[in-house]
Amino acid sequence: MDWFVSVWDEDMGVHVYRGGEGFDRASVIEQVLAAGRVIARRQDDSVVGTVGKVVIDGIPVDAIPFGDNGIGDDELRWLIGAQFDRVRAGIDA
Repeated sequence: MDWFVSVWDEDMGVHVYRGGEGFDRASVIEQVLAAGRVIARRQDDSVVGTVGKVVIDGIPVDAIPFGDNGIGDDELRWLIGAQFDRVRAGIDA
């Protein structure tokens, strides 16, 4: 499964992207989470963007709040998975 994450960097006027490939749903969710958390912040820990756009296996997933420190990794894992499953179910129907 291919995936990519993008976060809009308003200061720079560009999208910051990361992408990759995983062998199953769980590994993809972990990779998306890690990439989203990294690109949502600069090296000085300032926020690039609170939300990021995610596409998994060609399926756009709703915006994910990677830059929100009030949301833990477990909640983000659940959110990414739930939104991906919801969108995929609608496509398969």
